[in-house]
Amino acid sequence: MFGAIAAYAAWRMTRRAGVAVEETAVHMPVAPGITPVGADLALEYAEERTAVLEAVREAQAEAAAEAQAEA
Repeated sequence: MFGAIAAYAAWRMTRRAGVAVEETAVHMPVAPGITPVGADLALEYAEERTAVLEAVREAQAEAAAEAQAEA
């Protein structure tokens, strides 16, 4: 039974393309018993981290474009 499930999972993974990096976001695992304040802080942290990652990606793209223009 487990072999059949594993085979189906392997087959199913080949049916769909992966998600592009640009479409992904930071996932914050949150405990089920978290307070509303803790959930709010986790959300703020995730938003800040997403903004930082986007800024890093933009800076890398700009640096690559400048390096390509110089070459």
